[in-house]
Formats: sequence, structure tokens, C-alpha cells
Amino acid sequence: MAKKRTSLIIFVTMMLFLPIYTSGCNPSFKTTEANTTTDSTTEIVQQIPYFPMQKEMPLEFMLVSLTGKLVNDKGYLRVADALIIWPYGYSLEVSGAELWIISDKGQTVAKVGDIVKLGGGFLDSSAVEARIGQSLPSDAAGPYFISNPQ
Repeated sequence: MAKKRTSLIIFVTMMLFLPIYTSGCNPSFKTTEANTTTDSTTEIVQQIPYFPMQKEMPLEFMLVSLTGKLVNDKGYLRVADALIIWPYGYSLEVSGAELWIISDKGQTVAKVGDIVKLGGGFLDSSAVEARIGQSLPSDAAGPYFISNPQ
């Protein structure tokens, strides 16, 4: 009797979980899941703008003030049409559809769409390239604003 009962329990358990196990083996299910992952990853990658950052902490700071809305303009973060060159150690964080600027101390500095006030100064492209240690993309038009840490 115990063998019959054990067999019945195993049979019922298999019947309950069989649809769950087989759904993972359905090729169209896996393809759909893979496509969804690829599409969402592509969307996030397309949202992440170019983030130029100074390669080291400057020894001196410029004292010009720039105020305006932080926008993602065709893959470039700008304030009042100026391409922002971020301070050493700053980073860009993607959270859903939002883009956040994080300081070298891990503090949230701004979100794309915020009105910001930055200290720093304007430089030409060759001076910017020297500060970031690489060439600017060919379509990264100026003016260029070197931002001081906040």
C-alpha cells in the first residue's frame, strides 16, 4: 500500500510540474525571451551618452559659472549648448530611463533634465583633449565647458 501511495504522489507531482518544466524547452519561448533581453539592452545602450571626464584632478580651477538645463542632446550631455567635461572621478549612472551624474564621493550631483549651476570654464577642443587624455568624437561640437567638482 505504501508503494502505491508513493507512486501516486510522484505521479501527481510530475503532472503538476510538467507544464512548468516543458515551457522552458519551448524554442519559441526562448527566442522571445532572448529578443526581449537584446532589445532592452540595446535601448539602454542607446540612452547612454558620451561622458568625457578629466583624467586627473586639476591643480587650479576656473571661476566661470554656467547655469541651465542638463540635457542629453543626441548622445552628448550639455548645459546651455555647451558640452560638459566632467570632473575626475565622476560617473554616469543609468536607472531605468533616468541618467544620473554621480560625484567622486558617490553622491548624486544631478539628473538629466535638472536645472544645474556648474563652476568651471570654457576651453577649446585641443585643451579639452589634453584634459581628458583622448580625442573628442568628430561630431562632438563645442563649446566645451570644463566643470569643477561640486
